[in-house]
Amino acid sequence: MSLIRDDLCKLQICLTTLALLLVLRSRKKKRAKHKAKEKVLRASKRMRREELARDNEEERKDLKRKVRMVGGQDYTMELLSNVHEWLQLPEGVTEALTVSGDYLYFHYGCDGFDDRGWGCGYRTLMSLCSWVRGQLAIAAPTTITDAPTDTDTPTAAPPIPLSRPPVPSNRRIQEILVEIGDKEDDFVGSKDWIGCVEVSYVLDSLYSTQCKIIHVQRGSDLCEHVDTLRQHFEERGSPIMMGGDTDNASKAIVGMCEGPDDNYLLVVDPHYWGIAKESSELQSRQWVKWQPLSEFTQGSFYNLCLPQLAAHQLTTTTTTTTTAASS
Repeated sequence: MSLIRDDLCKLQICLTTLALLLVLRSRKKKRAKHKAKEKVLRASKRMRREELARDNEEERKDLKRKVRMVGGQDYTMELLSNVHEWLQLPEGVTEALTVSGDYLYFHYGCDGFDDRGWGCGYRTLMSLCSWVRGQLAIAAPTTITDAPTDTDTPTAAPPIPLSRPPVPSNRRIQEILVEIGDKEDDFVGSKDWIGCVEVSYVLDSLYSTQCKIIHVQRGSDLCEHVDTLRQHFEERGSPIMMGGDTDNASKAIVGMCEGPDDNYLLVVDPHYWGIAKESSELQSRQWVKWQPLSEFTQGSFYNLCLPQLAAHQLTTTTTTTTTAASS
């Protein structure tokens, strides 16, 4: 009987042990399953965080792109014209000579094309082109007098309209310079700068408008050309392109004046990035300003490109009200 009791005790112990092992195994499985769920959940949360981080990064990048592209929008149909008007004259100056007729203010990104860092010469040229087109619109149609001199021929040659191609884009300017043989083929699509010489070529090619180039060896010599600039605005009235070497920022010159202590050029700067809504804003932020000759870089040479097309109606002061240029 004692043996049977011992066997029963052993069996009971075995069964209890087995039950405990089964319980422990079940708990282990539950813990493993729970850990697996937690692992999956953590992985899911991590993936979600990474996805949110990517989304946030894309949003930040998109916001940065939008901030950068504030100026990179095509609003060429709404460009400001004659942005120098109503700019206060320098102290001590009572009268100034300014551009006669209308021009549009072209600047970085105004047509949706980002040319910051290299396109200032192109934008200045575009402003000059807008002025030339406006003058040709006033003058057209014109008559080319190729009529025979025979007195028996009563009719003259028919009127032939002057060419008024649209203001060229950056790429079109490059294509023109390649077409006329001034540049190699790889110039098209590049970010190479252009200067006064190239500007004169394009104006001549597009609008048959010749230009006079003035080379100023040093900024300190600009004062020697005051008489020439005065005569230009009195007799031609066209906007001028200005470029240089140390001061390599292209700019339009739309006027000049003489003060008691210094002489001034009226600068229209094409480096503006944004949507120009008011001329007063450009003037207050110095994108349009009267710059004393003494503030130009004295050691830099400068080139001036003076279109020789005379304005249809010459004006002499900054107080004349003008209308928008034809685009």
